[in-house]
Amino acid sequence: MKLSRLQKIPGLPPDAARVLLEAVNGVIDELARIGGAIRMGGLQRAGKVASEGELVRMRGGQRLTLPRARVENAGKFIYVIQETAGTLTVVAHQGQVNGATSVAFTTIGLYIFQSNGVSGWFSVDRDSGDTGFPLAGHGLEYVPAGTLRVDEAAAFLWTGQHTFNALALGQGAGIFSATLAANANDLAIGAVTVVRIIGNNFSLTGMVPAFEGQTVLLLNADGVDSLFLEHEDVASAASNRFRLPGLVQFEMGPRSMTVAQHDDTSDSWFIVGQVPGGGGGASFALSTVEVNLGTGAVSGSFTIAGAGMPAGNPVICVQAVGPYTGKGSLEDVAEEPVWCTAVVTSAVLITVYWQSARKVAGNVKFNYAVG
Repeated sequence: MKLSRLQKIPGLPPDAARVLLEAVNGVIDELARIGGAIRMGGLQRAGKVASEGELVRMRGGQRLTLPRARVENAGKFIYVIQETAGTLTVVAHQGQVNGATSVAFTTIGLYIFQSNGVSGWFSVDRDSGDTGFPLAGHGLEYVPAGTLRVDEAAAFLWTGQHTFNALALGQGAGIFSATLAANANDLAIGAVTVVRIIGNNFSLTGMVPAFEGQTVLLLNADGVDSLFLEHEDVASAASNRFRLPGLVQFEMGPRSMTVAQHDDTSDSWFIVGQVPGGGGGASFALSTVEVNLGTGAVSGSFTIAGAGMPAGNPVICVQAVGPYTGKGSLEDVAEEPVWCTAVVTSAVLITVYWQSARKVAGNVKFNYAVG
């Protein structure tokens, strides 16, 4: 159906005509998909059907159908991960893929397709895990073993609704488990998101990162004894060691957990606090700063003065509840939430990078703590 036909209906507003057109075309696409599946002998044989903004996982030997290219989805993307070797066949409903009726892909990795809004879809980029963040403007990197990492610096480019099917964003997948019978050095945890250890009052001096920026939830599953993380212990290789708060041993009490992230600039693991569980352990207090973010922007940066801080250390940074100067509290001020990341750039300076989905103006408060 064409928009021009709907616009001729007396009394129908232009915006309503566009909405109605999109709904009708969606129904037509779905009926065509079902009809095609029936003709092939069943829905399962039809493979998968993707939608705009979706990320889907496929295997070699499967068939993927992209939606019809039309004005409403011009410039939209579909993200496809081919998980296994073999031929992945990609077709488009009532259109073309890369100028052909169907295209075969055989390389494991991430593919990005974009609609031209008229005749079909085009594969605009690919990552097979051989380079870091090659997908300009997407902030995505395919990591071998089927995971996908999102570049924090480009994450704000992901707006609107996206569907991620059984996918661990930013990290690996699965759980590494171990029961310590002695101190553990250079623990090879693999590409996981959870490291579960029964500490038995032994020490962990380092973990081998599986990829850049790996972040794991570290659990001491011991119900009685502690797990001790050692600061810059030479028993582990330099790139596998922990750089701990206060530059001292960190005790994880029974049934406690912490988050550990490997920073590739300093080539060390950093941890963030501890929840809960007995024992000692390091702790930190949040400081608050109020900053004027200007007259209206969606991103920017500012600095916080300090003293005696190790350059390169990560900084926890979150938007604080108001009241803000000249505004109400966070709950009653009519503006978008603000996200931030921060790092210690010198012994006396913290640099904070912030972003928001929409323009923000005036004063906003942030809580922060140096890791």
